Amino acid sequence: MGRTTCFTPLLDVEMGEATGLLHAMQWVKNLNLVNMDFETDSRVVANTIYKGHGVSNFMTVIHDCRHLLMTDLVNSSSLGNKPIMLPSVE
Repeated sequence: MGRTTCFTPLLDVEMGEATGLLHAMQWVKNLNLVNMDFETDSRVVANTIYKGHGVSNFMTVIHDCRHLLMTDLVNSSSLGNKPIMLPSVE
């Protein structure tokens, strides 16, 4: 499946990749699809999904991606050819 979305204003590469991933996850959720694999060619986004922390607009988008993966997309299992293993929420 594919989808094209345009964003204004223009974003830096990492923020654009993270925002694109978030929109793809939201789209998959809205379509009620399961067992989806997500890939990105951004090493920064993939690494930050696993272990990033901090306070920024970028981290807010990453947090939203993590939230979707832990709640609504629990059957989705890969990002950047690496299994997603996020810590459980306590």
